[in-house]
Amino acid sequence: MSRAALGIALSSDELYVSGPTGARLALPSALNDRGAWPDLVTALKQIAPADGQGALAVALLPPLIETSRLEMPPLGESELIQVLSRNAGRYFVSARGLQTVGVLQRRGGRGQPSRVVAAAASTRLIAAIDAAAREAGWSVAAVTSCESAWAAAAVALWPAFARRTAHVLVHETDRSVLLELQDGSIANVRRFRAGPADADLIADAILAGDAATVGAFGVANGRQELLRALGARGIAVNIAAGPQADQADVPEMMAAAFASASAGPLLMNEQAREARRTELRNTILAVAAAAVLIFAIAAAIGLWGVKRELKQIEAERAAVRPMVAATLVGRTSVEDAYRRLAAVAAAERAAPRWAPVLAELSAIVPDDAYLTAFRTRGDSLVIEGMAARAVRVFDAIHDSKLLVGVRAPAPVRREAPEGGDPLERFSIAAALKGSGQPLTPPATPAKPLPRPAGAQ
Repeated sequence: MSRAALGIALSSDELYVSGPTGARLALPSALNDRGAWPDLVTALKQIAPADGQGALAVALLPPLIETSRLEMPPLGESELIQVLSRNAGRYFVSARGLQTVGVLQRRGGRGQPSRVVAAAASTRLIAAIDAAAREAGWSVAAVTSCESAWAAAAVALWPAFARRTAHVLVHETDRSVLLELQDGSIANVRRFRAGPADADLIADAILAGDAATVGAFGVANGRQELLRALGARGIAVNIAAGPQADQADVPEMMAAAFASASAGPLLMNEQAREARRTELRNTILAVAAAAVLIFAIAAAIGLWGVKRELKQIEAERAAVRPMVAATLVGRTSVEDAYRRLAAVAAAERAAPRWAPVLAELSAIVPDDAYLTAFRTRGDSLVIEGMAARAVRVFDAIHDSKLLVGVRAPAPVRREAPEGGDPLERFSIAAALKGSGQPLTPPATPAKPLPRPAGAQ
């Protein structure tokens, strides 16, 4: 409910207006048979704003409204209002004809009934109030019960009541109303006789609750006697104090002053409920649209940030690309050089070692022999030469420590060089012993190969 609305309390014969000075206007005639309330129109025109626009929060006083605590099946608010409206005579003692119902529901546990505080007033009365307000230049923001307005007044007088379970005693001229509050809203309503006549019943009701925190306001007549009786039962009662203490002596004025702060139950006709549902639906759509917009903005900002970082990374990569390319070239060159060195080393390790063989041959070949050819292929070699006796050369090479498989691939031939003695021309083939392994030259010191006289 809008707290900017002017609060009024309405009984069957009086209108109470909230404000710094307050006003109490008589309504000589009640609602007529045609559903009009002329005296209410006149009274509302008297308090109408100068600009002709204003909203009213209306708190209905008995007997125009009845408030009761009920236990109902766990239904939704709309279904619950429909059930109570169609069977109003079953749930409300004073209900006659079509009723407008407002509910304040507290759901129980699973499978448990709901605790409902319901208020009912004649639909014809609600329509007359709305028509009178429009005719006088007002709009009706909401209609509530006086008990709901008194609960809001108690929270304003004692703020701690908004956070705990408490009781509020409202003293009227002809009765006392005991309200049970839970977290600042009505949980139960009980009515007793005025004065101390029902003090014991009131004390029992208070002590049966979860807390014995009690506040009281209303007419002074009989109030002190009731408070003394409750004190005798060990119940301390808080009395209204402060700027609103003067109004607290008139419960109707308190209802008018806090009608706009009521937490419910609120009485609305179907048109008002549809307007409320439309407003709620529009609010939900607006919140959903705002959420989608915020999500889209956040996504756009995130995408912009990602693209910005991507561009920065690309710029950094472009800056280091030449250095990386140079490093890769250098690495490739180094790897190629290592491969070549490895190939050379492998070839060197696999290549036959002929130097030790030549050294050994120079040591073991007889002095009267000399070599004319030395041919190799892989790990095989062929030696050709001339000697006085070729068999001695063959035997010496056969005993070599570095050669194996010594044989004569061609027959020995005798030749007589010019001006010399006849010699034997020989050809000897052999293979390296332990091919592929380094060869160690013999310990015998090498000697030069003999060379025949006149050799070219």
